[in-house]
Amino acid sequence: MKVAGIDIALPVYWGAPGAYEHERCRFSIAGLGPMIAAAQKLGANAPKIGLFYDASSLLNQFRGVEPRGGRPDLTTSQGRDVFCRTVTEYFERVPRNLWGRVEGRPLVVTYSSGFAARWDKNLGAHLRAAFAKRFPGEDVFLVTDVSWGEIGSPVGAPP
Repeated sequence: MKVAGIDIALPVYWGAPGAYEHERCRFSIAGLGPMIAAAQKLGANAPKIGLFYDASSLLNQFRGVEPRGGRPDLTTSQGRDVFCRTVTEYFERVPRNLWGRVEGRPLVVTYSSGFAARWDKNLGAHLRAAFAKRFPGEDVFLVTDVSWGEIGSPVGAPP
């Protein structure tokens, strides 16, 4: 990856707070350990590790929530908690010295919003607040699929 000029790896992550043992979500956690070990072994030659948040993991059936086939409402505190914990729990597993950063901030790239019932423009602010609470002094660089509207990080915005 380094030879190809890739600075940040974005592993697909199916976060499912409270349901990581679910057979469809286990691969995300299981794959991080070997990736981190490889990056540590390669040292300075290793690409850093960001997050590709596969939002399809928001679907109820993957989180063990009823009704199956349902989607969380990310305008509620419970829905925002699922979204934000997915990101913070991912970065808890990756050592800070391996975090892929853009403009000094850990990189989070999201998949389509179609797996959420609802969200609003405040979701990005909620994520940034949850991240800063868990990792004081840190602020995510959030790159979103166009379907999420304006929840992402403006380029060049101060952390």
